[in-house]
Amino acid sequence: MAGIKKLRFIQLGQETTGANGTEVDADILWMGAGTIEDNRELVWPEENVGYLSGTTRVYTPKVEALLHMDEIEATFEQFPHLLEASIEHEAATKDGSGSGYIYEYNPGTTAQTEVATYTIEGGDDHQEEQFTYGFVTEWTLSGVAGEAVMMSAEWVGREVAAGTKTAGVLATQPEVILFSMGKLYIDGTATTHGTTQVVNQWLEFELNCTSGFMPVYTGDGQKYFSFTKGVGAEFELTLTLEHDTAATDEKGNWRNHVTRMIRLDFTGSTLTTTGTVYDNKRLIIDLTGRWSDWDTLDDQDGNDIITGTFMARYDSVADHFADITVVNELSALP
Repeated sequence: MAGIKKLRFIQLGQETTGANGTEVDADILWMGAGTIEDNRELVWPEENVGYLSGTTRVYTPKVEALLHMDEIEATFEQFPHLLEASIEHEAATKDGSGSGYIYEYNPGTTAQTEVATYTIEGGDDHQEEQFTYGFVTEWTLSGVAGEAVMMSAEWVGREVAAGTKTAGVLATQPEVILFSMGKLYIDGTATTHGTTQVVNQWLEFELNCTSGFMPVYTGDGQKYFSFTKGVGAEFELTLTLEHDTAATDEKGNWRNHVTRMIRLDFTGSTLTTTGTVYDNKRLIIDLTGRWSDWDTLDDQDGNDIITGTFMARYDSVADHFADITVVNELSALP
């Protein structure tokens, strides 16, 4: 029977550390949409053999899998998978006697980190395809006032092949992260992240992360890549603000090359049992760096607004580059 769109799926299974590329069964049903692409390379050799049409001679020097995860609502439970596969593999820390678990992700500055890799299954009710050694090359987190925070991602893996869908992976109800439950803080290096809140001015944001992890192809008897290497993560943040005090102050800091520390702090529902540090589900993004650009004035229904672009960079005074903390009630990411 031919497949239908409503029966498409994406399922993930986190591979065992040290056994990257070894297939595992899926135990995560991705609550969103995406499509697997077979990105194998085909080469038609140049030849003069007496045929205007050329011949059917072709070869494949390398194979590669891609997965585009469409933009969907970001959640406290599933966003960490993008962080695991792009920044570092991180075990949860229990928050005291509470029901919350803390996941902290710190991109490398002076040493490479090791990401988790995934076996990824996709398809519909007609055919399943899958690949191993999946990792994230880039992701985007964005939000607009009055709406949900959204996420999307690009994955790379070894080789697409037909397989068998892991049965019995059930749908879950992860909690959506809301822009209206977020707070923006901007501080200088003389203080700490999360000291000075920008009140009643934050309208929109987009955070783009390029993981810096890349596939490395070697001569080892396989057409797919041998391993991954981290060449350095990059974070670019755009913030849209009311054209008011905070915006004009930060525009001045841009002109004067002043290092700034930015925190995006989103609060979710109250934990079943509050912990020592956290009472609620949380997403906290701390970035240190400098403004790279400010747009000209724009308007939103006649209301003047302005957008700045911020590049995260290591600062020796703050001794900080970037880190992301997620608090949920999962003792381990399934």
